[in-house]
Amino acid sequence: MYERMRADQRKFGKAAWGAAVERMEKLQYAVSKETLQLMRAKEICLEQRKHGLREEMQGLQGGEDAMVRLDQLEAMYYELQLQLYEIQFEILKYEELLLTAQLQSLRRQMSERQEEVVYYDTYESPDAMKATDDPSTPLTPPRDDVAKLQQRTRQLEARRGRITAKKAYLKHKKDIKSKEREQALRLLSTPSRERLCASVSLSVLSNRV
Repeated sequence: MYERMRADQRKFGKAAWGAAVERMEKLQYAVSKETLQLMRAKEICLEQRKHGLREEMQGLQGGEDAMVRLDQLEAMYYELQLQLYEIQFEILKYEELLLTAQLQSLRRQMSERQEEVVYYDTYESPDAMKATDDPSTPLTPPRDDVAKLQQRTRQLEARRGRITAKKAYLKHKKDIKSKEREQALRLLSTPSRERLCASVSLSVLSNRV
């Protein structure tokens, strides 16, 4: 892929290719950002539905009908929680994609600036280079730009590392919740059903995630 890109760069010219790559990076960033906003809207919707189920479970009175309804609400609650974990995982994935797009852009800019550094170093001094340019344009040594880009890259790499850790933690929580759901379903099928339903309900209400 890299060799193909280099060949296209030689074919279309550095300036034209650089402009195309920059537009592609912006498009990739915009698509990921829009998808991320959609995922966050879904997360809010699931949180609201989960809150509604919790309130309904807390408002149930005694009786056989209430226990049947509690079974239904608990099953729905566990399903919503698992869906919420999936959405949160998708959110982290698209946050990671946004960071990756930014990192790709930064690395491209660093590569361009480093090429400018080589050009810049052919002059004996900044004044010599400045004399060949528009006097009204302030001169910023490319080395300074590279240092700033490197610092920004390190910051984004650190953020991406934290997202990776969050994804692993979220997967662990989802696995635990899946096991809890399976255990709850097994308990609800035992003879002492009413007592176990109450126990599961208390567990669900006291262990909010």
